Formats: sequence, C-alpha cells, structure tokens
Amino acid sequence: MLPRVASARVKFSSWASLSITICAHAHAKGSGGWAMMSGGPAAALHGGPPRVGVLGAATAAQRVRQSLQRAGLVLVAVGAQEEATATNSPLGNITEQKPEPAAAPQPPAPSEGTPPSGAAPQETAAVKTCTYDELVACREVDVVYVALPLEERDEWVKRCIRHRKHVLLSIPAAPSAAVLQRWMELANSQRLFLADGAVLMQGTRLERLWGMFSDAGDGDVGPLRAVRVCCSSGGSGHFSEALPATCDGVDSQFGVLGNLGWMAVATVLHGMQDTMPTAVLGRALQRDAAPGCSITEFSGELLFPAAGSQEVTVCMHVEHAAPASSSAAEQFLTAYGTAGSVTLHDLIVPVPDEDGNVRLTVASHETVQGEHLRRTVRREREVRVAEAVECTELPWRRLRDTLAPRPHGRTPRLASRFVTSAAAAAAHMRRSWSTQAVIDAMLETTTKTMAVTKKTGDGAGKDDSAQQTT
Repeated sequence: MLPRVASARVKFSSWASLSITICAHAHAKGSGGWAMMSGGPAAALHGGPPRVGVLGAATAAQRVRQSLQRAGLVLVAVGAQEEATATNSPLGNITEQKPEPAAAPQPPAPSEGTPPSGAAPQETAAVKTCTYDELVACREVDVVYVALPLEERDEWVKRCIRHRKHVLLSIPAAPSAAVLQRWMELANSQRLFLADGAVLMQGTRLERLWGMFSDAGDGDVGPLRAVRVCCSSGGSGHFSEALPATCDGVDSQFGVLGNLGWMAVATVLHGMQDTMPTAVLGRALQRDAAPGCSITEFSGELLFPAAGSQEVTVCMHVEHAAPASSSAAEQFLTAYGTAGSVTLHDLIVPVPDEDGNVRLTVASHETVQGEHLRRTVRREREVRVAEAVECTELPWRRLRDTLAPRPHGRTPRLASRFVTSAAAAAAHMRRSWSTQAVIDAMLETTTKTMAVTKKTGDGAGKDDSAQQTT
C-alpha cells in the first residue's frame, strides 16, 4: 500500500487584521503600552507577581506548579468540573509559597536569566480548589492556564476572556487556527494576553543558533538555505515525561503533531522570523491502532520564501514511540547555510553539561588548494551557550516578563495592573496563531492522496492511484 502523501498551499493573510488591531489599540492610548483600562468595580491592590489558576486537573497541568513557582509566579487555584475532583488531584493538596507583596511600585520584571524580584517566601497559602466556574470568576486569579481537552476549550477560554483573565494554553492550543484567531480577537478587545506555552520556550541557545545566519553572525556558515528537524520521544519514557504534553490520544486529532510537531514548528517559525511558509507537504507514516487513529509518526516539508532567489526548505520528522518499543529518543535541529551548518543536539529538552552549558556544533567548509587539486575540508567546532533557565520554566518567565506590573496608577480591574509592549504581545500571539495554522496544514496533508503515475512499456503514463487531490 502506498503511503498517503499530499501537498497543501497555505494562505496566512487573515492574521493581518488582528495584528493591526492590536497595534491600533496600543497607539490609541498614547503610551506605547498595552493594558486593559475598562471600568468596573475596583479590585484590591496587588503589587506582586501574576497569580495563576489552572483550569483542568490534567497530567499536563500537574507539571506546571514547580516551574511557575521557580519563575516567580504564584499558583492560587486549581479547577475541575467537580470540586471533589480538584481536591483529589495532586494540584489540589499543596501549599504554595507566597512571595511578599511589593511595598512600592517595582520596575519591569528581570530578564530570563536573573532571579525574579520578591521571590523570597515570607508566608504560605493553600491553593484553592474549586470548580471551573469558580476559578474563572475568582478575583484572585490573573492568568488562567488552560489544560482542558480541545473539545472543551472554546467555552472556557471565552469565559476567561469575559472575566478579563490572561490566558496561557497548553499545546495543542486550539481545534483550528480559525478558532484560535477568534479567541485572540476577543482577548485583544479586552487588552488581554493569549498564547500557547510552546512559543514562549525559545531560549538563549536558539537565539544564538539563528543569529549565526544573520548578517552580524559568525560569518562562516553563510545565509540560511535549509533546516532539518528530527524528534522522537523514544521508548524509555524519560523524554516523554519532560514534554509539556504527550501523544496520549486525548486530542487524537493532532497526535504527535500536537506536541513534538508543535514545538518543532514553533522553533522553525521563530528562526524564520515569523515568515509563513508558501507550501506544506507531509505524510502520516504511522497511526495509532486505537480508536481515533492519532498520528504517531509524521514526515513533511515546509517551503519558505527567501530574500534571494532560493527558497528555504525545512524537512521535519517527528515520532512518538510506544513505551514498550526499543526506539531511542532523538531531538536535533541542523540548520544549513551556503558555507556550513549549525546543529543543536537537544532541541526540545536541553541536556546541559556539568557547568550548565549546552553545545552547538558548527561545521564550516573551506576550500584548500593542494599541489595537484583543490578540495573542500570540513571543519567542526563547538560553541558553548549558557542556558540559565530550564525549558519548562521558560514559558512562565516569559509570561512574567510580558505581564510587567504597571508602575503608576490605580487598578480598576485585575488585568489592568499589567502593561506590556504592544509589539511584544503581538509577536507572541502571532507566533501562536502561525504555529497553529502550519500544524493545521500538516494535518490536512495527511488526509489527502496524490496521483502516482507509472510508465508503461511504450513510455505512456498510467495513473495507478485510487484518489487524486489538486
């Protein structure tokens, strides 16, 4: 049986109206910032870090507590459909360290590599366990981390926005890019931040990798021409446990594209400076035998326009191996320039050395003139990059930095005590939408079949396919 292969041309122009709206609202305030200024009953002043509520006591939600605490945020509530479910969940029986509220207005939060201000614990407060409705309406919650199954998200994300909560989504973010854009438009009208966690996970090592292909880079690899990404969870389970989500069939619509594929695409789009691909090609190599037939192995290509005459091609292979399999975990990205390449060996879950540094392998090609001929010599060197923040902590650090407390003024509502750059907020939201749109296109390619033409004895073409998609 022939593998199912298809290509899909992708149109991404619909984002323009949303990004323009965000900028327009920001400039209307005249301050260059982005903060909600709606009226309403006054809330108690709170000068501390963002307070987080977790919507959905799922496995992905249970992993965030320590990460957000290390990032300087406070977990105040966990919600489930029934309060008893939340109470019995691992998140519902903990005592959270509560940072001391700032006595005076604080400057914007520090960068990723520095400890958060006011992070020394002064007192403890029990995490509130409640229903979904109670969490969304809770005035002590600033940010809602949504870890619900996809089919339940539309209602509850809209409720969060109506109650003026910032929203961080576990991946996959939404059922489709169209749904995600509707959420973002609603959030934008309330000056609220909404994005998925994967787009906030781009750390120092990725900035260094992509920077090598810029005009100000190291200069020995040339302009970017191709990227190869290969990620497999392996059969040991260790790598899967470190992921923010697993291919467990809950959201079988996306399968492995909803976790490994999602993070790989977010990384590539970051490197392409949010330029959208002109074409997406792909195939589902393996599917789960369980009901839903979720994709467990995917291979595909993304074609990006280039400043010159040559496109940038991204080849991607992602696989979720069964726990009992003997497959080895693999997660690397190699970016190829015209004169060399750069490889990041631990793309998604970094494995630092004893000194905390991660390594990039830079290979360059040099032409050497010998006595009788010219030959190309490959030279490799290692670049060590200090990654001060763990990968699971990065999204919360970025969220904390994005939602910097307002230095002046009274807070009419909880959401308005934060202000951020309109450009920074729009960049994160755009990247979430772009990632979802590319993943949607990849998913679409797995449902189509292209014509396969075989040559007959006389050289004529014979269509041997069962289905053809144009």
